[in-house]
Amino acid sequence: MPNYTLVNAQATYQVSNNAEAYIRFENVFDADFQISAGYASAGRSAYVGLRAKF
Repeated sequence: MPNYTLVNAQATYQVSNNAEAYIRFENVFDADFQISAGYASAGRSAYVGLRAKF
């Protein structure tokens, strides 16, 4: 299997003492790779959310 490089990025913003907003990108450049022979790789992904502590 050939070598590959994955680029991921994440940012957070503290909304209050108990909450933060986040955004995360995985496989930013949509690299084509295999972890195990015969299994497909995940494409580019983005996640947005809010974390809260109670």
